[in-house]
Amino acid sequence: MHRDIFHFPRHELAEAIIKSLETGLASSKTLFAPRRMGKTEFILKDLIPAAKQNGYKAIYCNFWENKETPALSMLRAIESAKAGSSLLERAKNLGKTNINKLELNMELAGVKTGIAAELRPKTNTRPCKSAAL
Repeated sequence: MHRDIFHFPRHELAEAIIKSLETGLASSKTLFAPRRMGKTEFILKDLIPAAKQNGYKAIYCNFWENKETPALSMLRAIESAKAGSSLLERAKNLGKTNINKLELNMELAGVKTGIAAELRPKTNTRPCKSAAL
């Protein structure tokens, strides 16, 4: 296993977060920090591996991936996780989906907001260069 000399492992913090979710002390966690402080690296290199070791299926979603419809990023992340990691699992699930619509509603400081995305089946009525979503 290749060790990243620039990564500061925070395994204890990852385990503490998982335990707090398992005991019911919290139903969600939020990480706040200025840009480029290691939040994503912590999630990808510490929290997700710890979650998988504890039997969870972890999903990572970058909402900045698609700024116009961030909910679509969530749909893609869920579909990717659902499909499995092996090439054979992904091939078996190609074109299959049970997720048609995703809505995210949130409230922060008294302000309510939400986003939604809908996955539409591809049509073969005419050739196109990109898939319709």
